[in-house]
Amino acid sequence: MKQSTLFLWILLLLVIWGLWLYHLDARDLSFDEVATWYIAHRPLPEMFQYLREAIYEHPPVYYTLIHFWMKATGAGEFTLRLFSVMTALVALPLLGWAVRRTPIGAMGGWIPALLLAAMPGLVSYARNARMYALGVVWVALSSGIFLRNWLHARSWPRWQAILLLGTVHLMALFTHYYLLLPIIVQPVALLLLRRWRPLAAWLALHALLAFSGLLWLAVSPGLQASAGGFRLVFYVPPTHDVAQLLRLLIFSREVRPPFPTLYAFLALAGFALLLALLRKSSRAMALWLVCFLFLPLALAYQLPKVPVERYILFLLLPLAWALSFLPALAFRLPRLQRSVAVLFSLALAGNLSANGLSHVLNQREGGYGHILRQVQQCAQPEDGILFYGPWQWLLFRYYDPGGLPPIATLPPQAPPRLSPEEARPVLEDLLRRYHRLWVLPASVGDVDPDHFVEGWMNTHAHPVWRTGDFTLYLPPLPSDGPSRPIGAVFGETLRLEKVEWEAAALPAGHPLRFTLHWVSLRPLPGDVRVSLMLRDTSGNTWDDAYVIPGEWAYPPSRWQRGDRISDRQGLMIPPGAPPGEYTVYLTVADEQTREVLTTPEGPEISLFSLRVEEPSPEDARKALACAFPEPAPTLFCSPDGTSCLSLVAGGSPQQVYPGYPVPVTLHWTTSAEALPDVRVRVEAVSWRNALGTVSPISVTLLVIPDYPSSRWLPGRIVTQKLLFPLPVEIPAGSAWLRLGVIGPDGVPWRTSSGEQTLSLSRLTVQRRPVLRYLPLGVRRIRVAFGDSLELRGYRMEGEPRPGGTLYVTYFWYARARPRTAYAVFNHLLTADGILVAQKDSWPREGNWPTTHWLPGDYVEDRYVLSIPADAPPGPYRFSVGMYDVKTGERLPAIQNG
Repeated sequence: MKQSTLFLWILLLLVIWGLWLYHLDARDLSFDEVATWYIAHRPLPEMFQYLREAIYEHPPVYYTLIHFWMKATGAGEFTLRLFSVMTALVALPLLGWAVRRTPIGAMGGWIPALLLAAMPGLVSYARNARMYALGVVWVALSSGIFLRNWLHARSWPRWQAILLLGTVHLMALFTHYYLLLPIIVQPVALLLLRRWRPLAAWLALHALLAFSGLLWLAVSPGLQASAGGFRLVFYVPPTHDVAQLLRLLIFSREVRPPFPTLYAFLALAGFALLLALLRKSSRAMALWLVCFLFLPLALAYQLPKVPVERYILFLLLPLAWALSFLPALAFRLPRLQRSVAVLFSLALAGNLSANGLSHVLNQREGGYGHILRQVQQCAQPEDGILFYGPWQWLLFRYYDPGGLPPIATLPPQAPPRLSPEEARPVLEDLLRRYHRLWVLPASVGDVDPDHFVEGWMNTHAHPVWRTGDFTLYLPPLPSDGPSRPIGAVFGETLRLEKVEWEAAALPAGHPLRFTLHWVSLRPLPGDVRVSLMLRDTSGNTWDDAYVIPGEWAYPPSRWQRGDRISDRQGLMIPPGAPPGEYTVYLTVADEQTREVLTTPEGPEISLFSLRVEEPSPEDARKALACAFPEPAPTLFCSPDGTSCLSLVAGGSPQQVYPGYPVPVTLHWTTSAEALPDVRVRVEAVSWRNALGTVSPISVTLLVIPDYPSSRWLPGRIVTQKLLFPLPVEIPAGSAWLRLGVIGPDGVPWRTSSGEQTLSLSRLTVQRRPVLRYLPLGVRRIRVAFGDSLELRGYRMEGEPRPGGTLYVTYFWYARARPRTAYAVFNHLLTADGILVAQKDSWPREGNWPTTHWLPGDYVEDRYVLSIPADAPPGPYRFSVGMYDVKTGERLPAIQNG
């Protein structure tokens, strides 16, 4: 290997090593990762016995290696994952070694290694304490041995090659059973290429390996139970399912880019393989790669369980191999074209990494340990915990923070599955014994596929705090609480007769229970979903829930005419909610169509109002620890240091749109007894501000106008919700929200690091949905509407007949920025002016109003017009115009000046 190539490899591996170690232990271990620790921390004889007896468990090679690794480095999150990072890193030079003597082995084979390292799917599992990265190593090593000693051979392979391939395949099969799939590719390729002697040697070798596999099966009752009733099935999966699996495989579960992005990479790999098949020097390798890409995937779908991306992670090797073929060929051209090949390789790697790599590397929160710490901080003395699914005891053993409420488990063990008859008295006892019950689900589908526990709790208690990780339930309301008749009818199918709730006033941080009393007016074709929102007088939403009444027990799809249902629901009053009046609102929508069922009063009704009060000092401190178990506050202090304000947390959406306000949430607290009335300044800094071409956009306002900081209690968390006005002129791309605190004297307060502002969040400003030029294929026209707008072109498609549909697309042009949001009308008229069909709407379905149009913008605007089936035949006129919705006044239309 040349010195320059060696230097390039060292540089590549060092960069990748640094990236893959970034925030490696920032996220808690997953269930599978804790299972690695749970199995491998045992003594070796006990570990082997467990692996032989456990069902759906993997073979022992990885666990044996990680067992000795833990003895040497410990069992922390970082060290457990470090082993996978190191093995995945080894796979990169192994891939380069495998391809070095092939037509894509230019520059020491670093191109496929670079592309493989850029795939977010590989990085995700390279940072996972499981055996999947080790499986990639075995497949890369097997591929190199097979290519160098078997694929092109016409005579008997050397005994060293036979021994080496057999050893690698034995290690692979005893690492993960799915690694049999890429091994099966090799005899198929030898058969297609008529390499008879290598094929015979391969079959003889693997007959011996099969004997070792059968021996392991014979001594492993758990594997026998897992394989019981196993049979291959012929199944052709839907194209969308395969595309979804490949998208998860390449780009990880963190980010799912559009399918066209996936198809572009697959098309490039397919084109490269086609070129390789046409070249005689690379035909054998290309045939093997085609088999490598398609055969394991096809076989994986024939197994009883639907394949998941982590089991076929090895498919990223042939994909990187195929993608590198085109840039590698360019290295055989003169020097100028070689630089193009390098740029092409970097562009491919950049596009792969841009679709999820940063998200994979920046997973910093969440996980089972985080859940337990939050429950520990939020639990009260009379609380209880229900582990809904027994296997989470593994996670609990690793992450037990101590000081948790009493824990019960349903089912006590699995298998067998949960028995409703046995579970019902346990749930009744738990609800009777504890004031509040935390239900933590795990692998519910495996132990309780009918979700009996969840359905029973939903109908016998109030779910007041719902997350994907736990639900907090409270017992039913007492009978002496306030109530209110409603009588609202939704879509002529449901009537909400009345609502009962907890109290007229509650402190911030307290759960809010209420019961909805429904009457079914007629059977429903399906379920409905109820939206519940807690709002203040300014319209800010402080908590919400989207629920199916009686879900998993007696949902609306089973309600009969005349049924009366008591639907127990709840919300949480956030601990940072300022004191004042709050109202709970409700809407109902069809679960399948998402169509809102309206009432005569409108789609949304108010249920009841209550007053939120200040919590007690003790409750305030408890609520702060509950809301932020692991806070990292930023302190803002006055110039003299006598008053300080802490920003506990803050944020905003990442994807924002020009012209639309950005919701910003800030969580404050203070330890000062008397805090002055301060203001906050929020500013958006775009990349143009960094260049100095324009000034930042900023807004300054009181922290909470109705609840100034001088009234805050020490230790009480206070949440501020504001809308930052993002101007329509802001350029697309990255922008940053920055936050500052201004004292009553107008002097900025400084952070502990001496800065006047704090970077709050990074925004990605989307492009404005406008065109710079009139596209081709448009019927050109020039009609001025008022002084600021013109219609420059249109396109009309569809079937102009009775019962037909017209699709009309307009291309508007802004001469100046309109000050009014205009609506568009579309009229289909007979020759004598009788209106037959009409469609009025805001431009672009209201997503881009005319007040956002800037001079020089072309705006594409599409409408669908349905022609009545009884429309009379004959000539028709189609007219379009704009009008002010508030006044009904139309803009004058002048054609061609």
